[in-house]
Amino acid sequence: MCKTIITEKKEKYANWVKRVCDFISQVGPKLNLPAGAMQSNISEAIDNDINIMFLGHDPHEVPKENYKFEYGDFIQRRFNEGNPCWGDRNTKWPIWKNLRDYFIKVYGESSLMDDMKHMVFTNAIFFTGDNIKLVLDQIGTSVERMCLDFTSELIFDILHPKILVCFSVSDVFDKLMNTINGKSGKKLTVHRFKPYNIKHSCAITQCDGTVILGIPHPSGAHGIYSSLPAIVRIINDLSKGVEIENIVATKNLFLNPQEKNQYGIPRIDKTVIVQQVISLLNLEAYEERNHRYKLNGKYGITITDKDKGYIAIRHIDYDTKGYDNNQDKEVHKLKEMLKGRGYNTSEKVWIGTKKLSRFGNNDNKIIEGICKEIIDLKEEIQKI
Repeated sequence: MCKTIITEKKEKYANWVKRVCDFISQVGPKLNLPAGAMQSNISEAIDNDINIMFLGHDPHEVPKENYKFEYGDFIQRRFNEGNPCWGDRNTKWPIWKNLRDYFIKVYGESSLMDDMKHMVFTNAIFFTGDNIKLVLDQIGTSVERMCLDFTSELIFDILHPKILVCFSVSDVFDKLMNTINGKSGKKLTVHRFKPYNIKHSCAITQCDGTVILGIPHPSGAHGIYSSLPAIVRIINDLSKGVEIENIVATKNLFLNPQEKNQYGIPRIDKTVIVQQVISLLNLEAYEERNHRYKLNGKYGITITDKDKGYIAIRHIDYDTKGYDNNQDKEVHKLKEMLKGRGYNTSEKVWIGTKKLSRFGNNDNKIIEGICKEIIDLKEEIQKI
């Protein structure tokens, strides 16, 4: 029974590839644009359940030795074997590397993106070039619509991924929504929100058992780095089965305007800040009652709302060490690094402390600043 289902899936994909390649061979020469869509090696995953699928706009490739104006067999191989440069993705592809790096920073691993047997990465538009707008201007709306129709068929009729992550809300997610709504005659309910009120909006919905998440393009443009910790948290939550309603409710905590004091300045809720930073970064506690969390196996960070709120660094096995006297070269180097980042390094019971107010003048900026600070500190401490 299982083998029959697998065979049918392979046959459906092979038939889809043939029809897409015929379409590309017919349209491509007129457009004078290179073609390609599949990035990962789908042959490794086609027999299995797809836990997660990543969808870009187009391959963003320009003609060179590996990307010639060839169709036919060349394109068919691309749909079956993936991008010939797929091996460079973790080091040279910002769209992939940035997101994967933050999975590692936040969770210590990136299995969702690395499991080639249950993951697919492809693109919605089959023709490519240096610039999305120029590509769309050149291919026209009818070709774009045909590409999206084929892509929708691949997602919902063949692969049935549990999660679909669209790399761009406006260029990928919204256009896919238009295609789905046009085919079904119904309008999907889309939730638009800003995770932890980061400056980049996300969108989420569900269709035929697939959760569809639209995120800002992870290439690094428009200051996306500050938003990536929240985005990887959402993707990870979805992979664990967290419902869309809970995702949206949790991530909308700061969408309402903050209360202001009599001078019109937003009130800073230190307790909420501490809770959100802990939740967002998935920190491992070693003394949870006092909000103390591990930076590595040796040093920890305390995030507290006491005394106007501050973060502080010291040894996990702290036993009344006097940090006013530099104990060893490593602590001295750590103090110098922290001092350069605006920490007070003169207190006896801490290697360094920094007030929450140093990170911004409202909850949102402080949360974003502390999250980035903790991620940076983990990297810097490894170098000492």
